[in-house]
Amino acid sequence: MKIFYYCYGGAHSSVIAAALHLEKISYPLNYQEILDFPYFDGNNPKGKGLPIFLGKDIKGNEIYFVGYGKNKEMIVKLLKSFLKIHGIKDEEYLFVNALERIDWRVKLGGFLSKALNFKKIGSRFTALGIVLSGPQIKKTVEKVKNLSDHELNLD
Repeated sequence: MKIFYYCYGGAHSSVIAAALHLEKISYPLNYQEILDFPYFDGNNPKGKGLPIFLGKDIKGNEIYFVGYGKNKEMIVKLLKSFLKIHGIKDEEYLFVNALERIDWRVKLGGFLSKALNFKKIGSRFTALGIVLSGPQIKKTVEKVKNLSDHELNLD
């Protein structure tokens, strides 16, 4: 299965969710570990809509993160149609919204870092918000990791 964690910019919550899924960062989340993670706050506006492969989990699932920008429905629809064109069936991929139930600091920090180019303060604000949102992110990731091949409902 291909699992795509997505958020607005593909630089913060989706990156950390994918990294948690692959155990590339530890839980409980650590502020400095988040800031030091190579992909954190790294995507730029031109990278929206481009899935980034982060690795395979212990079940062999391919784990990606991606940003959708202002066009979430269009990006998800585009990616799904691309997968279908290449013979990948609906049950072979999963899109996971990593931005749900995220602390407001993540959104504000992302705006400061990406829209206003205040990268230093924005990434630190975002990292703090990610740490504070850690239990929600972990819960989402655990639901995904525990899905059987026939369960796709994350609610």
